[in-house]
Amino acid sequence: MIRWFFAVIVISLLLFGSIFWFNNFKNQMIAEVMSNMPEPELPVEVIDVTSRTWRPAIQSIGYIEPSEGVDVTTSVAGMVEMVRFESGDRVTQGQVLVSLESNVERADLAAAQARLAEAKNTWTRNQKVYQRNLISADEVEKLEFAYKATLAEVASLQAKVDRLEVKAPFSGQMGIRKVQKGQYLQPSSVLAYLESNDEMRVRFIIPQKYLPHVSIGMPIELHTDVYSNQSFTGTLSAIEPSVDKDSGIIQLQARLPNPAQKLRSGMYATITIWQTEQANTIVVPQMAINFTLYGEMVYIVQKLEEPDKTGAKKPVLRVKQQSVSVGERRGDDAVILSGLQAGDMLVTSGQVRLDNHAKVKIVKNDFIKHDQPIPID
Repeated sequence: MIRWFFAVIVISLLLFGSIFWFNNFKNQMIAEVMSNMPEPELPVEVIDVTSRTWRPAIQSIGYIEPSEGVDVTTSVAGMVEMVRFESGDRVTQGQVLVSLESNVERADLAAAQARLAEAKNTWTRNQKVYQRNLISADEVEKLEFAYKATLAEVASLQAKVDRLEVKAPFSGQMGIRKVQKGQYLQPSSVLAYLESNDEMRVRFIIPQKYLPHVSIGMPIELHTDVYSNQSFTGTLSAIEPSVDKDSGIIQLQARLPNPAQKLRSGMYATITIWQTEQANTIVVPQMAINFTLYGEMVYIVQKLEEPDKTGAKKPVLRVKQQSVSVGERRGDDAVILSGLQAGDMLVTSGQVRLDNHAKVKIVKNDFIKHDQPIPID
């Protein structure tokens, strides 16, 4: 029994010892193979950093509104006698749009006009009589007062008749008609929307830090996705006198000519206010900039010479992480304020697999399709 027990122990020790030896041997062989493998070269795309002229711009998003736009309403109640416009009509200032029934008011006006003519004739005749000293001055004054009172009555009745005709307050284009003949209207009933769209306005906001860079009369450029391949130009016409204390923004307004009637009120648009050009500015693609917890950084390719296994020096490309300060961003470009200089070789694609001092090879265009390195000798 004791012999059997010791035999089992010896066999177990041999078994576990052989497993331990095999694993140790395997790890040593793997380490040896890995140590003899060449360092991988990660493919990257690069550009040479250059300086160029850059035109700064202040960009914002706003909405378009008409130079004049209003709901046309009536100020008095009445029955619609005639509608003198159709939906979408272009009208001129003062044009009659809707006439309300005014038979009674016009009859009262005609009677008052008749009394006015009589009062005027009586006053005129008695002035001549007064000159011959046949009546007193008091009687002439009473006749003058009667004439002027009748004149005021005529003016009042004429105003009532005019209020029964709704006229266009300015020239423009009518919207969809909301009134029908025979309809009884209450005061403030909306007849249609009228908009003057020969010239449009765009309202937008900018941060308060840009306030010193804007002034009345500056040119603006407007883009809208309705006409993605066309830009519209205008002029900055108004700057809100106060800054919003909660958000630190300020509201601006610009005017844009709209002869082709392409711009419509309510459209959203991108507004650009161009600034003075700046020379010798470092501008790089935004895709080359990486965001980290410690700020923004890029990879710069450095050409080095390192010894190989035989001790001979050979050219090698390695990347270096470089912190940068980024200024204005526009489209695919970004302005670099510090951290780069003209002549640096900047990595623009393939940064995901990189870390500081990684060995790289430069490929043309898309390295997935073109995996041929560029000679560095």
